[in-house]
Amino acid sequence: ELNSIFTTQLPAGQFNDGPYEMGVKFTTSQAAKVKMFSYYKTAGETGSHIGSLWSSTGTLLATASFTNETASGWQYAELLSNIYITPGNTYVVSVNSNSEYGAGGAQSLGSSITNGVLSTVADNNNGVYGSPGIFPTSSFNNNNYFRDILVEPLTAPAMPALVSPADNSAGVSIEATLNWSAVSGATYSL
Repeated sequence: ELNSIFTTQLPAGQFNDGPYEMGVKFTTSQAAKVKMFSYYKTAGETGSHIGSLWSSTGTLLATASFTNETASGWQYAELLSNIYITPGNTYVVSVNSNSEYGAGGAQSLGSSITNGVLSTVADNNNGVYGSPGIFPTSSFNNNNYFRDILVEPLTAPAMPALVSPADNSAGVSIEATLNWSAVSGATYSL
């Protein structure tokens, strides 16, 4: 099941002072595969849109173009490559606005929002924006600009069962073969 940050939240107003790159800082509580970027499109917004995933220091990790957008509402862009996020890191998902955007109002990201494995960062500097195509670092009153990400949480493979010798035989050696597939960037321990 895919997790996104926002579920029923919708913008409280529309603003037309763009263009901007607008985003949200978030974390994950377990390793996850990034599937899509999304954003809430207001009725007056036009032009093309690109979603971006950034590290907390501004390294661009992935982009995806939005296609077949509707006039308004949630829009989705699927990633074409395998990108994984891991616990203990902060990320920023952003989407450009060309002319108009929706916002949630002052302090709408003042407290952490959690859904599934994803949580927004409540650092008094969330709801970030900047120039289009550039890592967004400015913030104003913790406004929510309704940029989101959809991820597939990953689970660690089940541990192998311990095996005893047949009929509890004595003096028999048991050598186990362990095969393991790991997700890049994920940490597992035995």
